[in-house]
Amino acid sequence: MTYAVPLLSVMSVLLCLIPEITSVPAWAIFLVNIPLTIRIVGMNHELFHEPPSKLGGNRLLRLNLHVYTPLTIGFDEYRELHLRHHAYDNSDRDPDFRMIRDGKHNALWRLALAPEYWFLYCMKHGILSRDFWLLYIGRMLVLAGYVALVGVENYLLLFLLPTKLAFALSFLVFSYESHTDATGKPRSIWNLKPRLTLLNRAIYWSIGPYAYNIAYHHATHHAYPWVSGVKLSEVRGPDFPLAHGFPERSVLF
Repeated sequence: MTYAVPLLSVMSVLLCLIPEITSVPAWAIFLVNIPLTIRIVGMNHELFHEPPSKLGGNRLLRLNLHVYTPLTIGFDEYRELHLRHHAYDNSDRDPDFRMIRDGKHNALWRLALAPEYWFLYCMKHGILSRDFWLLYIGRMLVLAGYVALVGVENYLLLFLLPTKLAFALSFLVFSYESHTDATGKPRSIWNLKPRLTLLNRAIYWSIGPYAYNIAYHHATHHAYPWVSGVKLSEVRGPDFPLAHGFPERSVLF
């Protein structure tokens, strides 16, 4: 998976060339890049919970080839932010807290800008790897290469815009729905129970098991963060004493 994430990241940009060289319509690439982005985020999340020794010092992974704008951090910073989220969830020390604390509508646009927010958060709090700026220069060269390859218009409309929609929609589930109570206040962590099961299965197959299970079995994930995302739905038995006591809340899909 350490090489699958960089590969899929590059692929999501190269897809933007398809309408230029084939009869595939641009709107199809737009739609494909939304679930593909969520898959990449889910796979990245899986790697956040692996010990660094298992990542093999993969510089392509650390570089973060899923570059959105100049305000994009690397894998090391994302990992540190996420581990702080687990340590301080639903508090002022949680890096995600400010994005979800003021209701669903505010959360929606804030979460669309999550990568940029996290970049500024890391700058403010000094959450930077030792070689951050070297990797940052590499990311900017990659970003410039992407834009030169596919063109500004394709980059903005077929890559950047779908990724923003993906962040808004996916983190509305990952971060907002699974961390707020019925009043919209971030007080609890929930597993989510969808009401429209057919649509929910379509979501599962489009975004993949890692992203799906982290979203819908979120309380389980916070209790047992070392369990792989693909196995969260199977957490039960004497080795998992909390497994039958996780709070659930109903969501539309």
